[in-house]
Amino acid sequence: MDERRREDRHPPVLQAEIRDQKSGEVLGLLADISTGGMMLRAEQPMRPRQKLNLAVELPGTPSPGVTVDVTVRWSEPDLDPSIHLIGLSFSGKTPPDNPRVLAMVKALKSVK
Repeated sequence: MDERRREDRHPPVLQAEIRDQKSGEVLGLLADISTGGMMLRAEQPMRPRQKLNLAVELPGTPSPGVTVDVTVRWSEPDLDPSIHLIGLSFSGKTPPDNPRVLAMVKALKSVK
């Protein structure tokens, strides 16, 4: 895969669940995050250009977590074909460098 990221990505130390904000369904786990987007590890692929409103559930924080608007950029199988890696960019009401995203990146970086 071509490397097109402009921002540093930070793998989370904690297992952060990603939920669909409307249905509450767990879509997967946060694989990494930057101020411009994040990567999700999921059991199902997603369609590129699909728009979603997600809740990032950080352990030890109240539900519904941090809500973000994202656009699916790509979706491909991981080395384990039962898992898909999904690249998401922040969009809509959650533009890159949004204060909520910056706070989440900072919180995930600071956990030891």
